Amino acid sequence: MTHVALDQRHTKSGGMDDLHTYGVQSALGPWAGKPTDETACGPADEGEVLALVEGWRRLAEHRHPSPWPHAEAHNVVVAVLGVMRNGPEATLHEAGQRWGSVHRDTETLADRVEMLRQIMVDAWPEEPEAVHRVLDAVVASAAIALSRRLEVDSRTDALTGVGNRRAFDEALGAAIASASRQHYSLSFVLVDIDGLKDINDCEGHQAGDDALVKLAHAIGASLRQEDHVYRIGGDEFAIIMPYCAANHPAASMERIQMQGAPAFSWGVSSFPDDGAVASSLVAAADAAMYRRKPSSSRRSSGSAAPRGVALRTHRDDRSRVHTVQRQETDSRDFEDAILTHALVDAAYRSQ
Repeated sequence: MTHVALDQRHTKSGGMDDLHTYGVQSALGPWAGKPTDETACGPADEGEVLALVEGWRRLAEHRHPSPWPHAEAHNVVVAVLGVMRNGPEATLHEAGQRWGSVHRDTETLADRVEMLRQIMVDAWPEEPEAVHRVLDAVVASAAIALSRRLEVDSRTDALTGVGNRRAFDEALGAAIASASRQHYSLSFVLVDIDGLKDINDCEGHQAGDDALVKLAHAIGASLRQEDHVYRIGGDEFAIIMPYCAANHPAASMERIQMQGAPAFSWGVSSFPDDGAVASSLVAAADAAMYRRKPSSSRRSSGSAAPRGVALRTHRDDRSRVHTVQRQETDSRDFEDAILTHALVDAAYRSQ
């Protein structure tokens, strides 16, 4: 019964019957034609593992053309075969974590495992519950690992690798609350690349991206371990510096310049001197940065507009952009989180 005969049936539903579009005589390689009790004893040799991984890959790539994670698939198969042959179950958790770490969405992760599940059920027709239990454990560990990765990604700027606006919004409020409870100074710094639009227009957007990455790296290399940097706008970074008086960030800005960063302007505000809430600190730092910015790079055009008008216009425009970006990101995160939790719950219920 371990012989897997996949016929040429094809459905338009996009479901698991798509697997049958492959006329694969056996996805199990050396297992084909062996009695069930022979495949269920002793550790799998490398030939068996490679044969199963290759059969799994062929089926999976039909449904998901994204790059196949060869090493991680190999680890899953080794762990699954080991447990099916009375090996240690701890290997399932590690293999599942690695499987989850290389996927970007829960649908592909789970669908690929379902294809392996079909092969394994055919290989162990007398032990389907054991197959489901083992693969459910893999899916549960993978879903948890993916959930953690999505959580990190949702708070990381994809271009520069620093925290994004979502992470900043959470961190600044928490930093202010901590400083208030423990009665220490907190400095907040805004950093803005000078002339990023000109770089994009004259040298291309890749040059603009390179400038942003270069500035982010320079900032990261110049801060203390307890400081944190975030990209909160197209050309703007924010730095939260606990246990730091308002006159201290200037030294850090000099270090950033010495790192070869592109030209930038900066402004600093301090808790509690410039405000006790996040909006007050941001507004004070923004005003200080505006005063330092070269006139040719100021956000307002022509002669300097009244400070309140210029800052309010910039802040409102930026807020609208951030609102749209966060709505799009939160929607994707929410969908992935719902599916991930469903997978984990289903796996645990089946155990």
